[in-house]
Amino acid sequence: LKEKILPFLMKNPDKAFDIKEIIEGTGYSIQLVMQDYGATPESRFRRTLETFAEEGSIEIRIIKKTIGEELYYKVVRVDTNATK
Repeated sequence: LKEKILPFLMKNPDKAFDIKEIIEGTGYSIQLVMQDYGATPESRFRRTLETFAEEGSIEIRIIKKTIGEELYYKVVRVDTNATK
């Protein structure tokens, strides 16, 4: 997933995405991901995004909603060599 997620985020460095947008933006179907991974369909995506955050490549933003909160992910460091 690393090879798909970071390039997707780097194409849109000024935008933050939620997990569903990232799944679909990387060419996966949210329905297929749910079928393959069961109760926590996006867990592999979240773990990969958390790894990127620990490395300092992306930031995670928590947006408070009326009910609960939602996580958004945004690239913070764009390596111009990786986008070529």
